[in-house]
Amino acid sequence: MAKRSIRRRKPGSSPIRARFSKPFGRNSSPSQRLSPHSDSAFTLIELLVVIAVTAILASFLLPSLARAKEKARRTNCVNNLRQIVIACRFFALDRDGYFPWHTDPSEGGTYGTAAGQGWRNCQAISNEIAKPRMLRCPSDAASKPTAFDWSDHADGFANSANQNNALSYFIGLDGYEQIPVTLVAGDRNIAGSVPALCESVCPSPGVAARDLNKQINLVAWTNGVHRFQGNVALSDTSVQKVNTSDLRLLAVEALAAIKAGTERAPNGALPDNHVLFPR
Repeated sequence: MAKRSIRRRKPGSSPIRARFSKPFGRNSSPSQRLSPHSDSAFTLIELLVVIAVTAILASFLLPSLARAKEKARRTNCVNNLRQIVIACRFFALDRDGYFPWHTDPSEGGTYGTAAGQGWRNCQAISNEIAKPRMLRCPSDAASKPTAFDWSDHADGFANSANQNNALSYFIGLDGYEQIPVTLVAGDRNIAGSVPALCESVCPSPGVAARDLNKQINLVAWTNGVHRFQGNVALSDTSVQKVNTSDLRLLAVEALAAIKAGTERAPNGALPDNHVLFPR
């Protein structure tokens, strides 16, 4: 039988050290081991390509994200308006079917000069609305988000710094429960209405308001809240998402229903189609 040769190790030597001695030998410097020109490093062109691709993807994704956020905010706005019109209907249950602006102050309404202040009309239905934050549209950056209760404290809706400044919605002063298609509330970003005095909510000369129908072809949504669109709550408790053409149609239908109805202003005159903007 042939004898196996046994390779003897020198004293003090280590197989592990010997195994890894080549990559980290004496003659290799740190600059060689961590060379910036190694295969794993990015070149300048590759880095620019990555940045360009990221920018292109962002240009596609960011508008989509913005639209998704606006869609969610508009849904919240619709819910706010629905709560407002439902609150008005509950108010009307004990007031012969009339909303606050057609109800005497002795019965909790605002009929008179107070009806010409949007925040007072909203405060009249505060028993039916949990928090005044529902009076502010999430897309309305110009309305103050600082009203947390109905008090006149610094963070209250009745505080002079808040009031109409914390209100996003117009009030339909010629909205009646008995006439389902009349306007009750809606986004304030409407242009083209005409200044007018409303006598259906206050004795002559009435309160300062806006007439949507005098120059109906000029009425239009602005870009102030919902990008040339808006939401409108009708007295039948529905909330309509409408563009400018649909807004004009709603105004025309509301006025026609008012003229065909039996409701009259206290002086006996037929109401018009007045709205009250918060500011």
